[in-house]
Amino acid sequence: MKFSFGKKTLLVHVLVWCCYIALGWVQFYMDFKSVPVQFYYGRIFSIVIFYINYLYLVPRFLLKRNIKFYILSVVLLLIVNSLLHSFIEPDFRHMQFDRINEVTNKVEEFKPVLPNFEDFKDFKDAELRPKPKLSWVFKYGMPSLIPLLLIVIGAIIRMYAEWKETEDLKKEIAAKKVSSELQFLKAQLNPHFLFNSLNTIYSLSVKQSVETSDAVINLSEMMRYMLYEADKDLVPLEKELDYVKNYIQLQRLRLADDQEVTLNIHGDYYHKKIQPLLFVSFIENAFKYGTDFTGKSQIKIIIDIKGDTLTFF
Repeated sequence: MKFSFGKKTLLVHVLVWCCYIALGWVQFYMDFKSVPVQFYYGRIFSIVIFYINYLYLVPRFLLKRNIKFYILSVVLLLIVNSLLHSFIEPDFRHMQFDRINEVTNKVEEFKPVLPNFEDFKDFKDAELRPKPKLSWVFKYGMPSLIPLLLIVIGAIIRMYAEWKETEDLKKEIAAKKVSSELQFLKAQLNPHFLFNSLNTIYSLSVKQSVETSDAVINLSEMMRYMLYEADKDLVPLEKELDYVKNYIQLQRLRLADDQEVTLNIHGDYYHKKIQPLLFVSFIENAFKYGTDFTGKSQIKIIIDIKGDTLTFF
């Protein structure tokens, strides 16, 4: 899956790394009153390690469940970091010596007041004595703690970002699928309904029925609704129910006995919206399969509206 930085994400990354460098710089300066150039090298390489893991190792190995190669890559990255750190690590003993000299010079001005000044000089000499070498664990392992923490954080952030993007894509696909199915339903419904309605009106006109004009008006209202309203994502529930009423009225004209065809609407349907043409396919099937060969039907339609919930029976 292709991954890219947005402007907000890029800004967050820049701010986080600025804080990361600034906090380390302040701590370093408070301890030694100076910040060597090696400090910046170490911080920059830690950031490089983060993005090698974030942009390459996690999507290339971890997200593809290639755990062995991912762990091996991380170990190699940490080894390189430790080796590089051993070359660029500042000379802390020299920096401590400079710091002690600075403090010594300040203290010597008040030597008469401090009878135990020689003890301080012994402390200075102790700092300059050769110290026992640290084991390889502390020498090469300790510098890898921060890069390892950055690798873990980067992996968690990247995996969450990929999961979030996948979920958003699933929702988008599901929404498009529902929209496509609804459009397909409309494409099937309109011609089928139109031909049936025209046949009904034709039969009424042949019989010179007084209901012909009402049927033409009902069909005109329904076609206007389907052409200019039903292409929207949401329509007023009031107009959708008017469409249902007009549809049922046209279907009644085709029946020999429409006494058993009822429509009951309960509740307040004003100032509410709904997706268009959700009910008509069910009602159409009721008239299609609920009518016997003599033209009699027993169709009961109930729409109950309570708050934001609509029940269709």
